[in-house]
Amino acid sequence: MIESSGLSRRALLKGSVMVGSAALLGRAATAQAACGADPSRTTGRPEKAVSLRQLSESLAAGRPVRLEGFTRLDGYVIDEDNKDVAIYGVGEPGQPELQVEDFVVALRSKFRTGVDTQNVADYTKSPAISLDPDPEVFQRLHKINTFTPQGQKQYADVCAAPQTVRVDGFQRHTRIAKILVDADYRMKKVGAGLEPLTIPSRFLGDTEAIMGEWRRKVAAGAKDDLPTGVTRYWFTPGRFTHGEARESRNMIRFGLTQVVLKDEDETYSGGRHIATGKVNPYARAFTCAWTDRMEDTYRAEPLWQEMRNIFRWFALVRVMRDLDAFAQAGLDPEFLVERYQVPRVQMPATLPGISRVELATSANGTKFSRMYCGGVDVGFTKPLEKEEDRDGQIQLAGQSVLGSRPESDKLAWNVTRSRLFGP
Repeated sequence: MIESSGLSRRALLKGSVMVGSAALLGRAATAQAACGADPSRTTGRPEKAVSLRQLSESLAAGRPVRLEGFTRLDGYVIDEDNKDVAIYGVGEPGQPELQVEDFVVALRSKFRTGVDTQNVADYTKSPAISLDPDPEVFQRLHKINTFTPQGQKQYADVCAAPQTVRVDGFQRHTRIAKILVDADYRMKKVGAGLEPLTIPSRFLGDTEAIMGEWRRKVAAGAKDDLPTGVTRYWFTPGRFTHGEARESRNMIRFGLTQVVLKDEDETYSGGRHIATGKVNPYARAFTCAWTDRMEDTYRAEPLWQEMRNIFRWFALVRVMRDLDAFAQAGLDPEFLVERYQVPRVQMPATLPGISRVELATSANGTKFSRMYCGGVDVGFTKPLEKEEDRDGQIQLAGQSVLGSRPESDKLAWNVTRSRLFGP
């Protein structure tokens, strides 16, 4: 939420979503037009592979499983001879390894139904997390005069009121939930200008962009005629595609794997927030700038790489369900889906809200404030878009994975470089 008001009663009762100037609106429009830059495409030879049969058997026997050096998931192959499914991908230096429990949590989101009270999971909902502020907080904030130190402290205290941490569609107390909540929370701090995003291609958070223009308006004595509203931000799948081998549905590889940051302008009405259908150009410039630099973000901080991996896990299990991968392989996933005890990572019930207050001097005096809401959606509620294996690379990848497997009881193996891929 952005609020701007003067000392008059009219101004004190009026909130603001955005301020305007030709220069910044031009920059915002340019960023909006650039939004949706070419999504990342899976490239490179397979380097690592893991047997899901052996993974399940190892966990069932109580043996620890570590996917050493496996950092990016690219697809899967049905091993009909061994009644198995092999997932494969690459190892990237300096990036976090894939975690078995993340796969299991994602798997259950598509292969379980109903409500699991023991593991705190409601599988009737689409997988997502959200930090939800109490709607009454927004009403209280409108009544606070932030032109005094006491008012500023009161505003910060009200904004810091606990926001509900909501986890839908998968197990709550898990590593996945913590990573997604951490990503959402950090994104909001970046947007507020409270923490920098450590990438070389820096860009302004939406609050910084709005504040800069707002200060110029205040200094120039421009009319304070700003509308009221709330902007919601959330990470969600963009274009995710997969291809099947030319001659078989048994070899699958991701094509495009795009994660985007989205925004939605909302208003408070009838005790809830509803979409207005409008576009806040500052919010859109921020989300487009982040989306267009998502690859830089992955490389810069492990948190974003972990988030990328989670989106790939959820995409993978969607394809596996749609193509009936376990039935094709003759592999029963019952232990992973029903009985494996996922390591517990405690998730708090609430987190403090994030806000920022600024003051500026003008003829009538104004204040600026902003609160954040949003989340992360990993639902993949529709089947992934399909691509053709035009150059045969998916089939070659699958053949390399199976051809490199040393023994049927091997949990993980390096995929040998095939001359079929060239130098």
